[in-house]
Amino acid sequence: MTDRSRTLEAGVERPSQPWTLVLAVFTVTSIVEAMGISQVFAFMPLYLAALGLPKSEIPRWVGALGALVFVFGLPLVPLWGVWADKYSRKAVILRSALVEAVMFTFIALSRQPWQLAGSILLAGFQLGNSGVMLAAMREVTPQRRLGMAIALFGATWPVGSAVGPALGGLMIDGLHTPISYVYLLAALLSAASALLLAVG
Repeated sequence: MTDRSRTLEAGVERPSQPWTLVLAVFTVTSIVEAMGISQVFAFMPLYLAALGLPKSEIPRWVGALGALVFVFGLPLVPLWGVWADKYSRKAVILRSALVEAVMFTFIALSRQPWQLAGSILLAGFQLGNSGVMLAAMREVTPQRRLGMAIALFGATWPVGSAVGPALGGLMIDGLHTPISYVYLLAALLSAASALLLAVG
């Protein structure tokens, strides 16, 4: 029995859209996610300084905040895959984009370091969508195109991680916007990504 047959018998949902559309939607979603996350960590030292944290404490806070994401997020990653197969892949992927939008908004509105820490904790509830997207693509992509689709999707994170800080630097140094505006833009893009997932 093939994996596809087992999937059908298990009652797991299969996207009905063309594989190129699924790849395009997931590509945009992943790039937006990578852009926002990379901006959070690229500008975190500057943002902590803007929030009034003493310079001597910034390295300690940067390390602690970076670890918070994985401490709270990694235990949940296997559960997202199980829930995606049992209930809805689309819902699990959409959940990530919505959590990102809320998280980036809260980060932008933070006025104290502890508020920033609480906002970044939400990132732990955002993890686990990449594997679900790969599983969904595998279901709809023809075997002869699967390698190309996975390769293109795999490139989204490096692309987003490069574009995010570059865009943020342009906003901060070129347009002289506050750092919080960078995170607000990330929130808007994540919300748009969630809408794209819901519709597309």
